[in-house]
Amino acid sequence: MIYAQSQFYIFLIFLVFLFCLFPEDCIIFAGLLQSWIRIGILNYYLMFRAWLMYQQIRSDMAKLGMPAPPFKFVPIWQRQPPQRKP
Repeated sequence: MIYAQSQFYIFLIFLVFLFCLFPEDCIIFAGLLQSWIRIGILNYYLMFRAWLMYQQIRSDMAKLGMPAPPFKFVPIWQRQPPQRKP
């Protein structure tokens, strides 16, 4: 346990040292990391909600005796923007 705490403090000292040397790059990296985390959380939330909707559609279609389409989820970073028609 003491070894893990000392590694954590060494890591914090290293982060402070990097911030002293490269303040702008550290701020940019922190913002980038925050956006990656938020996009990941949003992506998993959207996948969970889409799966819940798929389960509802599947149960409704089973009641009607129709086959349900397979579940497919496309992550946010792999989606293509809609094409505008001229």
